[in-house]
Amino acid sequence: MLAECVIDECAKIIESQVEKSGTFETVIPGLYLYRWESAQAIACDSGQIMVSFIVNGQKETMITGRRFLYRQGQCLLSGVAAPSSFHAVGSSPAHPFLAVSLRLDLQTLIDCAGQLNQSTPKKMVEDSIFTFDCPDDLGEAFLRLLCLLKDPQQAKFLGPLFVKEIHYRLFLLPCREELRSLMSNGTQSHAVLKAVSWMKENYAKAFKVEDIADMVHMSISAFHRQFKTVTGMSPLQFQKQIRLFEAQRLMISSQANVSSAAYAVGYESPTQFIREYRRQFGLSPLKDIRQRQATA
Repeated sequence: MLAECVIDECAKIIESQVEKSGTFETVIPGLYLYRWESAQAIACDSGQIMVSFIVNGQKETMITGRRFLYRQGQCLLSGVAAPSSFHAVGSSPAHPFLAVSLRLDLQTLIDCAGQLNQSTPKKMVEDSIFTFDCPDDLGEAFLRLLCLLKDPQQAKFLGPLFVKEIHYRLFLLPCREELRSLMSNGTQSHAVLKAVSWMKENYAKAFKVEDIADMVHMSISAFHRQFKTVTGMSPLQFQKQIRLFEAQRLMISSQANVSSAAYAVGYESPTQFIREYRRQFGLSPLKDIRQRQATA
């Protein structure tokens, strides 16, 4: 169990850095701080390979078609950049939800996996999302990283070193074999990861599943099976979710209207976009955006 003093110190730093609700990018690339004071606030993301550490409160995350509930002192590691949504559970101004997350660098993970002198990694994995109690060494690494925020110059020079340390420490976790498989060339899991990376960059384009399977040197049947295992969705469902989450982001952050957001993410018909958006988020685009802005 992670020492309470580590959690308390992390909480003090986060509260000193962020005084209002929201998600905040720090001066250390990829490092984000979270403070939510309402259980109604829901955030969505089109997907990142990342690890998050809860410092206070509880969080419910919906990712790869599954719901994860984790609390103070626990972490969630996403080994695939799958669309996700989350909200803080039971948070209030008196008891804010506090957390830190680090967007992981794919090449750094691949390098770490390649340098480990261990047995041949599994060809396939049965999971890509993991929740666990934060071990002492990982919690202390997060604390060292957060401490750098007090001094921007130290953050600039030491931040990359501490970030790399966290990447390495993920391979010491109980889920290390699954993570190695995802990050090791030659495995079917890594082939899916490469396909996901391509789809994240080209989500607005039409594609044939067989072309992507061929691109990563897998049969269509094997690709379909492993893709669903890793992401919880078929390739076409995955593309649709990325499009919808990206459209939502455009309407919130760039004030794009419904039609322009629909066309920007690859829809040819705003009507179809509105129908699929309502099916995904439970409300029409306009109502959903207004509600999210009202609770932000």
